[in-house]
Amino acid sequence: VDLWRSGQEAEARELTASLDDVYETINGLTTNPIPVKAAMHLLGFESAQTLRLPLVEATGMQRERIQAMLERNELIGMHV
Repeated sequence: VDLWRSGQEAEARELTASLDDVYETINGLTTNPIPVKAAMHLLGFESAQTLRLPLVEATGMQRERIQAMLERNELIGMHV
């Protein structure tokens, strides 16, 4: 948003495009917030794993795909 507002439209589009893998994995894998919670857990936020019914935890395959996306985007180990 800051790039776009400051007139750096090409840079804003490039940044958005660089996040396509993240968007596709988080939004296309299963119902949110399941993948978001799984990603937060994989990033080390231990309390992020708990979900309330009717939501369930990510499956093993879903967690593997989220883990792979985090690794591809060099996000593992970057939490505060």
